Amino acid sequence: MNRKYSYSIFREIKYALTTHYLYSTSINCFTFAPSKKRMSLYPTQSLSPKNTLRERKKIKILFLLKFAAIFATRTHLLSKITTRRTSMIETLISSKTRIKLLLKFFLNSSTTAYLRSLESEFGESTNAIRLELNRLENAGMLTSFLKGNKKMFRANKEHPLFGDVQAMMMKTVGLDKIILNVIERLGEVEQVFLVGDFAKGIDSPIIDLIFIGNIDKNYLVKLVEKAEEVVKRKIRYLIYDHEEFVQHSLAGFASEALLLWSKD
Repeated sequence: MNRKYSYSIFREIKYALTTHYLYSTSINCFTFAPSKKRMSLYPTQSLSPKNTLRERKKIKILFLLKFAAIFATRTHLLSKITTRRTSMIETLISSKTRIKLLLKFFLNSSTTAYLRSLESEFGESTNAIRLELNRLENAGMLTSFLKGNKKMFRANKEHPLFGDVQAMMMKTVGLDKIILNVIERLGEVEQVFLVGDFAKGIDSPIIDLIFIGNIDKNYLVKLVEKAEEVVKRKIRYLIYDHEEFVQHSLAGFASEALLLWSKD
C-alpha cells in the first residue's frame, strides 16, 4: 500500500490525535508513531498492489473502528472528553450516517432493521445509508438475512471488535457514567433496564431507565441530577419494587428493554 493512500486514511483522524499523546500502538496493518507535535502512520506489512478497492475500504473501516475503540477506552483521556463525547466520536468517524448505524445496531445488539426503515428513521437518502450498510457488512461488522422480500441487518456478535465498538457506543451516550455515578451508588438495586429511543438504537436527548429494587427515591433524584450534568442529557426513569416487577414484567417495554445492569 502506497503512502499516499495511507495518508488519506490517516487524515480522517489526525486532528483528534494531535492534542493527545498515546503510546505507539499497532493496529492490523498500521503502526502509529506519536510525538508531541505530529503522528506518523506506517504500514507494518506489505500488501499486494492488486488489492481491490473493496479490500482497501474494508481495511480502512476496520482500522478506524479499532482505533476509535482503543482511543475511547483510554481511561486517562476519558475524563478530559466527558463533555465532548459526541464531537469526539464525530471526529474519529467522519460519517454521521455511520455513527447512527453503529448506535442503532451496537447499543442494543438484538436490533434488526432494513434499508427503508432506516431511511425514514434517519431522514437521509437511501443511497447514503446503503453505502454505509454495505461498508459495514463488507467489513464484517454487520450481518444480513432475508425476511420475506426485505434484507434485514444486525450486528455481528462474532466479530472480534464487537465488544470494543459496543463499549464505545455506551461511552458515547454516557451510559458508563450512569452506571458508575448512579446505579452503583444506590445500594439495593436488582436490575436496571434501558428503554425508549436508546434501547431502539436511536440517538436522543433523553435517556429512559427502569430501576428494579428497593430504591431510595430521594437519593436517586440527587444522583440523577448530578449525572445529567455529566452526560449532558436528561434522565427519565420508572421505579418498580421486586413484587411489582414480577407482576407487570416490563409491561409495554418487553420488546425493546435492554438489560443495562444486574446485581447477579
